[in-house]
Amino acid sequence: MEQPRSWPAQNRFIIKSRQSYLTTFVSVILTLVLWAYSAVVAWFFLSAALFINDPYSSLLKITFKINNGEIRTFMLSTLIAFVAMLVLLLLWRKYNYHRFGSLRRRNYPPDSTKADMEELGLMSKKDINKLKSSRYVTFTKSPVREISKDTKSSVREISKERKRS
Repeated sequence: MEQPRSWPAQNRFIIKSRQSYLTTFVSVILTLVLWAYSAVVAWFFLSAALFINDPYSSLLKITFKINNGEIRTFMLSTLIAFVAMLVLLLLWRKYNYHRFGSLRRRNYPPDSTKADMEELGLMSKKDINKLKSSRYVTFTKSPVREISKDTKSSVREISKERKRS
């Protein structure tokens, strides 16, 4: 079995971005602020659930004029609503499976042949043969030709013919 080739260090990431340092800095700061906010909210609910009364969560509870019992009631009602929605979705899935599960309406299109690819006129025959015959192919330049108005119309005609047949 062939092993995948190792990439140079600069090509290890598929997505490369060219953001300015200011954009990156603002993004990092906003991310840190949102993580801190999430931690405060999580601690707020956790402290109510575990009967912890520290000065920070107490300050939030005083600010919102709420106590631990009301927070626990809210969390319980949210959990009940979540479980109810989950049960409804599972029942809906079961209904759809029994109602539509036996139907086989979807047909996959046939595999593209060499003639089909050549007929499109987007690549040379040499490149098509290379793609069909080789396991690994590396192109330094994209082999696909630029799509012009003529090519678009011919591709539409070919797809219409396939739909008819």
